[in-house]
Amino acid sequence: KGKEKGYFKKNPEQYVVMPTFSVKMRKKLMEKLDKIEEIANNSPLNKIINRGGKTLGIITSGSSYNYVMDVVSENNLKVKILKLTFSYPFPDKLVLDFINSVDNILVAEEVEPVMEKEVLAIIGKYNIKKKIYGKLDGTLPRIYEYNPDIISFGMAKIVDKELIKREKFSTKLSLPLRSAVLCPGCPHRATYFALKKAIKKLKLKEEEIIFSTDIGCYALGLEPPYKMGDYCISMGSSLGIGCGFSKATNQKVISFIGDSTFFHAGIPPLVNAVHNRDKILLVIMDNR
Repeated sequence: KGKEKGYFKKNPEQYVVMPTFSVKMRKKLMEKLDKIEEIANNSPLNKIINRGGKTLGIITSGSSYNYVMDVVSENNLKVKILKLTFSYPFPDKLVLDFINSVDNILVAEEVEPVMEKEVLAIIGKYNIKKKIYGKLDGTLPRIYEYNPDIISFGMAKIVDKELIKREKFSTKLSLPLRSAVLCPGCPHRATYFALKKAIKKLKLKEEEIIFSTDIGCYALGLEPPYKMGDYCISMGSSLGIGCGFSKATNQKVISFIGDSTFFHAGIPPLVNAVHNRDKILLVIMDNR
């Protein structure tokens, strides 16, 4: 209410992704990517911080940049830093100029080595003989979230200087670990409890039953004391994969799925289950 309605202008060549139009659409897409890469190469959102050295250049982005700056500032390291805001399309020209301005490169990024692989592609393309440090050579880990400790540990392998240890960033906790649990008063607790009682009453062995669960908080039924969750792959997989197990094994299959997940991705595998007469027990958990 109060907003003017828009108008859809027909343009099948742009909006219908079929072989008839896809070649032309790809050409336009590549042209757009070239323009975006030009923006990425010249954007003021990218930063170069020169701390008075060229022996080591650090390419980083996101939260890793903050950790790099903490370590560099605290240890007064003479390095050059490129903070990237764009990762795709990758700003090749900007990164190439930066690589040529330093002796060696450290790529600091969380999770997968996306930028590192782009940097390696650039030095390979231009036959640049410089060392690239990062995840792929083991300088930095490929798992866990980063913090100043992890960045410091990796940089200590490169710079000829003992770096300050920041024990206050240690992730070691004195408190015991506690698994996630279903909330107090959650109706799913009663559902799992009732099912366990029924299984016991029928004198079935839980270890011989396949419990398939799905995407939702009810998947916490895999934790003690219920231990009723043997796999959880994707939305609707409790039913789809459960049907497969019912055909491939002689084990009983009990599938758990929330009402929202059922309406989103559970109906097609249920139709298949009925059509193929799969022997599974489906429990739809009402999340209200």
